Amino acid sequence: MSLDRLFMEENIFKKTGPNLSTSDIETIENRLGVKFPEEYKQHLLKYNGGEPKRAWLSGLGNSEEPYNAFSSVIDYFYALYTDGNDRFDSFDDFFNIFQGRMPSHIFPIARDIAGNQICISAGAADHGYIYYWYHEEEADDDQEPDYRNLTLLAKNFKDFLEKLEYGRDDEE
Repeated sequence: MSLDRLFMEENIFKKTGPNLSTSDIETIENRLGVKFPEEYKQHLLKYNGGEPKRAWLSGLGNSEEPYNAFSSVIDYFYALYTDGNDRFDSFDDFFNIFQGRMPSHIFPIARDIAGNQICISAGAADHGYIYYWYHEEEADDDQEPDYRNLTLLAKNFKDFLEKLEYGRDDEE
């Protein structure tokens, strides 16, 4: 483990949704017929959506073609439930928008400033993996959604949060 990672401060979230209970999360899981990874559930219990202090996501794109690499900024994470605050949409809002547009076991959990989605997998083969869903390359209406517009960001939620960096204008 590197010293940077050892001493990395927690990524604090602001403008979060109302506090959740374990049963709130279980209600969503039961309705969707999935089980979210434990570390994502712990994050929801602590923050329930919001804006991350470290929001810069670098190194996206095809590593074999460096000219295709790009960065993005996370706008906000979706709250499972909201208190009517118009600033944040709920998980349900975005689940309904993207249902049928991404593989059925992939769920949007956050968005970047361009409207691309940060997703978590509840599938058996890649449970807990975090993906970047690029909306410009999504499947056509007559095609089944697949992984062609998904970029693997991390194999678990904790590693994903640790990859987020301060932006160029942010203070550390």
